[in-house]
Amino acid sequence: MSDLVVRPRRLRFHPKLRDLVAEARLDSRCLVMPHFVLERDRASVPRDRDLWARAVERFPASGFAEESMDLNVKGRRPCAVMAGFGSLWQKTYELKVHDLGLEPEELMGEFKGNFCRLQAPFNRFYAGPPGLEPGAVVVIHSQTPAGLVATGVMVLFADPLCFSLITPQGHPEAGWMTFRAFRREDTPVVQIVGFGRASDPFFEVAYRLMGSKVQVRTWTHVLAAFAEHLGVQADISIRQERVDPALQWANSWNIWHNAQIRTLLPWNMIRARRTWSRANPR
Repeated sequence: MSDLVVRPRRLRFHPKLRDLVAEARLDSRCLVMPHFVLERDRASVPRDRDLWARAVERFPASGFAEESMDLNVKGRRPCAVMAGFGSLWQKTYELKVHDLGLEPEELMGEFKGNFCRLQAPFNRFYAGPPGLEPGAVVVIHSQTPAGLVATGVMVLFADPLCFSLITPQGHPEAGWMTFRAFRREDTPVVQIVGFGRASDPFFEVAYRLMGSKVQVRTWTHVLAAFAEHLGVQADISIRQERVDPALQWANSWNIWHNAQIRTLLPWNMIRARRTWSRANPR
């Protein structure tokens, strides 16, 4: 019994987390961290101060795109992998850009500038006036097999070579996504790394039934659309690894904030449908 007390489950994936950070730092200043940099830690990374979102306890209450809806975003707490429920996964998607002659900084600039337009037809991403700058919120409206879900993400880190997004409470996944561009053996690569777990039991069941496939389809579509935008062949590869199969039952009450359930509540569904219809006129 004492063994169970001194060996907290939530720390089991930390060595893999360090590997992910090490991989992300292959490019000069491209950092991926598991939480917001607290004010007391700022002195240890002074050169990155302006590249990080400032320390906040909750998502902001303003600054969203006018055509979007702040449902399940405004006032929610940032929610990284430690606060999720399901099995922990790392998924890596890569697009090799052949015969184009663009530098990684130029590729990332193009990717950032078209990020919202590259999304699959069943997703709508709305970046606010700041764009993909640290601390900015990107609102997401997604038509899933279970119905419409309104949620969003916050830009945790951004520099010329990469940017990272972190999820709020109630989002289907607890964790973050990192998008970066670099060279591998003289070939430019655009990479997406997802590191997260389903945020609650409802989303864990959905993830195992269909959500994982939808997630892969979402990000491969983004890379394929970017390849089409650049006018190159879509040379895409995918790697999936289950880092920790354990479920974090202590976080099962996250279902209280479930964005899918809250979007489908009658008084929210009317508002959500109107917003979706305005963005998708027939």
